Amino acid sequence: VSRWWPIALLGGGIAQNTQLTSGGHQWVSSGGVASSTNISGGFEYVLNGGIAKDATAYVSGQIVSGGGVTQNTQLAGGHQWVYSGGIANGTTISSGSFQVVSQNGIASGTVVSAGGIQSILSGAKAYNAIVSSGGLQRISNGGSAISGTILAGGSQFISDGGQAWYTDLKDGAVRSVWGTGEAISDVISSGGIEYVENNGQAFDTVISSGGSQVVRYAGQTTDVVINNGGEQTVISNGQTLRTSVNNGGNQIVDDKGSALSTFVSTNGLQAVLGSGSAFDTVVSGMGARQYVRQGGYASGVKVQGMEESYAEQDVTGKAVDVTLNSGGSQFVRGLGETSQVVINSSGWQRVQASAYDVTINADGEQHVVSGGKATSVTVNNSGTQVVVGASADAVTLSGKQIVYSGGQVTNTAIKTGGLQDVRAEGTVTDTVVSTGGTQVLSGGVASNTIVNNGALQIISEGGLAKDTTISSGGAQTISNGGVASNTILMA
Repeated sequence: VSRWWPIALLGGGIAQNTQLTSGGHQWVSSGGVASSTNISGGFEYVLNGGIAKDATAYVSGQIVSGGGVTQNTQLAGGHQWVYSGGIANGTTISSGSFQVVSQNGIASGTVVSAGGIQSILSGAKAYNAIVSSGGLQRISNGGSAISGTILAGGSQFISDGGQAWYTDLKDGAVRSVWGTGEAISDVISSGGIEYVENNGQAFDTVISSGGSQVVRYAGQTTDVVINNGGEQTVISNGQTLRTSVNNGGNQIVDDKGSALSTFVSTNGLQAVLGSGSAFDTVVSGMGARQYVRQGGYASGVKVQGMEESYAEQDVTGKAVDVTLNSGGSQFVRGLGETSQVVINSSGWQRVQASAYDVTINADGEQHVVSGGKATSVTVNNSGTQVVVGASADAVTLSGKQIVYSGGQVTNTAIKTGGLQDVRAEGTVTDTVVSTGGTQVLSGGVASNTIVNNGALQIISEGGLAKDTTISSGGAQTISNGGVASNTILMA
């Protein structure tokens, strides 16, 4: 069929093996059926209940709208437009071809091959598309893609109000979500990668082994699950909310990225690097870890293990408002600093850098070791602070403080039930022992201690107390081998 000689198929009419050349047209509508049309110029119009099967478009193409249906069209350099009410099933898009689905049109089972493009616009929907190596699927302006698969070397771009639901990205597939585009309930695996950027959003994503997601440039994700071997990277003002990092999964927050309300479970890892930030993270279960590296910032963190299996926060950056519950541990080292820490029963903190404003509750422990400094610490009943080769200042003590070799402690206030035990080569200065409190020098040295009414200082063998003031009702006991010098007894 060439110019000026159109074919119209209506009311049960059938056409087979039609050749459309330049300027030729074929209309298929109202129950008409066209099979195996070859389109090498001109157009085939499939409308109003018409059906076109097994067409091949080399040049120009096929227009589907108003209730028209196509099946198994091959686009081999030609094009297909699917408009309102039109349905295209099983279209294959090859190099140099494109399919445009818009104005509430529907495409189902499309295969996009190398050099082919599928564009989904204006309320249109594409179901079960497969995008293979070199193929591209574009979703924008209110279009939606549902249950698609993007394979090795295939690409999917979602932008400007477009949505993709239930997509599988695998085998090196690439997706970009940007400009108010949304990706929902997708799976990324086997080398697939998703970029969520420029105000794009992703919800309910699952990242499996070999899959990765990069959130950047004001992109946002919500309710992502990272499984064994999966990775999420949050950088450059990207933001995540409620990410779950499971066994063997990794979340990396770096370069002005931020993560809110992440849950890190058994053997999962959240790494907060550079100028990255993490807020309200929960680190829970055996081997669960949060690393806060130099320049990184974490706030509102809860760390808790299982029985004697520890979860861990490792800080060489800055961590604020941290709670260590049973089985939770915090290591502060290098240039790290932490503050507003609460250590509960069976929680554990090791300080080799700086810790400030720490509360140690019953059966919690703080170990301040070589190079560490702890300031403004409250040790409650049955809590323990250990200082070895390090320093502590401004400690309020109702539990136990043990000062070992090289430990230097200043300005401890010992309250009822509190015990300060100063071992060999440990030193304490300016301790105040109040009613019900005890200072024991078992080989260590104390200077300028004040022992108030109802308090006790015990100097055992090897212990040395210098310049102690004993108030009325206070007591000092010196055992064999213990030494007290310049003691002042108040009336």
